Amino acid sequence: MSPLSALAHRLLPFFERGHAAVIFFFVLSGFVIHLNSSRRPVDQFHTRSFLFRRARRLYPPLLLAVALTVFLDHLGLGLGLAPYYGVSHYEHLNSFRPDLSVITVTGNLVFLMPYCVPVLGTNGPLWSLAYEWWFYAAYPLLFRLCGRSMGLAALAVTAAAAIGIVSGPQGQIAHVLALLPVWWLGAMYANVFLGRIPVKLARLWPMSALLLAGIMPSIQEDVRAALMGCGYLGVLSVIFAIQARWPRAMKPFESLGWLGDMSYTLYVLHMPMLIFMSGLLIRWDPEGRLPERPWAMLGGLAIILCTSYIAHLAVERPFVRRR
Repeated sequence: MSPLSALAHRLLPFFERGHAAVIFFFVLSGFVIHLNSSRRPVDQFHTRSFLFRRARRLYPPLLLAVALTVFLDHLGLGLGLAPYYGVSHYEHLNSFRPDLSVITVTGNLVFLMPYCVPVLGTNGPLWSLAYEWWFYAAYPLLFRLCGRSMGLAALAVTAAAAIGIVSGPQGQIAHVLALLPVWWLGAMYANVFLGRIPVKLARLWPMSALLLAGIMPSIQEDVRAALMGCGYLGVLSVIFAIQARWPRAMKPFESLGWLGDMSYTLYVLHMPMLIFMSGLLIRWDPEGRLPERPWAMLGGLAIILCTSYIAHLAVERPFVRRR
């Protein structure tokens, strides 16, 4: 096993199914949404306008992702590529069983995956969009509660999470409620950032240690997600502290702004392309295995990044206003 493969194997438990990255995305989303919305008075917040802006943000890349997933999955099935039939040597690739029915496509477009309908085809990451949309749907109520009392909003979120956890794996609503505190942590962090909650950002960095909860399978999954969310608040505090004290240290990251701009499009497009290219490489190998040399990984990464950036310019950027 190459050093690169060995490193990936050791880190895999922490990033299983991409949940660690998704938890960070939820926290960051709550932070950005509340940071922008809370700057205006409560009576100037309009639910219909908010949800329309969120839909305009989500749907253009999602529609492209659905079309690309259906096309590549049908092509992969037609070519008889091993991952699409669950017969490759790689368990993770075999876990994506394409379901491309009209009901599944429709359910993914109205954010009912993964419990009411399966996630579309090989595009596993789409599951998190359903959570994100329903967090958006709950936000107008939470925003108004927070305008009256932050404690009242926190109590409502805690009660909702308790209902979701006690209900167990009973469906979409229970899981959304159980993960709502993770998203709301980011919103409350925006209040800390704006000085509305009297806590210094520099004192929150020790919370980063809570990220270790991600490798503790004995902890209940939703509780583990909440602990990791708190850990990401510590990470954000470290970043803000570095930015405040050593602004020049953050300069090299400014050149990666293009990657941040296209991150959503990249997220919803990468998996179908990754599965399809992996299937081709497996088919071309005499032993039916992926090449361990870095060129294959780097070449695939370049294709995914280039395709996603072009898609970002075409279907995402026209709908995003710079502020």
